[in-house]
Amino acid sequence: MEILDLLKGIENCECGRDHDCPIESVIIGKGAISSLSGLVKNFKSILLVADENTYDVCGSSVTSELGDRLVDTLIFKRDGVLV
Repeated sequence: MEILDLLKGIENCECGRDHDCPIESVIIGKGAISSLSGLVKNFKSILLVADENTYDVCGSSVTSELGDRLVDTLIFKRDGVLV
């Protein structure tokens, strides 16, 4: 399933339930971090959640973009294989 299809939710899942995905937007591509300020402009307090691989790659850039609105960071550590 493509990420943009997942954002629409899943109706009549094989488990018998409908599933919603309350993510407002996804930006994938070169320079995506520069879009972050615009995406979070209406938020005052932000919790950054990432796995350790992603944080190692772009955590400092994201932290810088969020500025003083970033109130905490949660980094999932790898125990073996990261899925």
